[in-house]
Amino acid sequence: MSGQSQDDMFDEKELAQRVIALTLARMIGTKAIDPSKIKSKKKFHQLIYQLGRSEDTSFEIHINHIPERINSIRITLESGDPQSAIVLLHTLIESEMNTVVRLFLRVRGFSNTTITTAIAGIDLKSKVDVLLPVLGIQVSSRIHQLTSESQRIRNAIVHFKANPTLFSDVHEVAGDHEVSKLKASEFFSRNTILAIERDLGRFVDDCASQCSEIRAAHALLERYSV
Repeated sequence: MSGQSQDDMFDEKELAQRVIALTLARMIGTKAIDPSKIKSKKKFHQLIYQLGRSEDTSFEIHINHIPERINSIRITLESGDPQSAIVLLHTLIESEMNTVVRLFLRVRGFSNTTITTAIAGIDLKSKVDVLLPVLGIQVSSRIHQLTSESQRIRNAIVHFKANPTLFSDVHEVAGDHEVSKLKASEFFSRNTILAIERDLGRFVDDCASQCSEIRAAHALLERYSV
């Protein structure tokens, strides 16, 4: 591989192992294979060579969109629009939640179509507070905090009630637009873009590490990897 750095080759190997691990985890979760019965490199390689040859053993790739979406949030903030930045952040958090839910349900044998239909009717708070725990996923307090705070502000922005700013000799009362803009600005003052990117960047991997089938798949790869 001329012109390819060692780091690039390691990245490609890691990507390949992640993709293969998800397929193996799905097969383990649906009882198509029993990892305890794979006791030789030859048997493992025979299994690997069969992957990707049918829909049941297809490879599924989940692309990490966090860097580009975080960059969009950063640009939006720098343009002086914290409200739109909050909406973008909420969308990013929900997409990461959906990725985790999909990974765990695919391992249990649910089709992508069934999963898409199921998660479409569940709001973000219910995914974090109910669905993820039901799937055996422990979500960190930091992710809970980012989710609840951003969703509260996002809902005020998206479901805008149009309360006006009031001026009188007695006092001045800020309208909905001013209030939501202030809350969004305060949110990003407390939660820097760098910290958000760091914490969301490891969320999917942290959750995947809690899946016994994915752990078993990685154990097979580490033991018999080509």
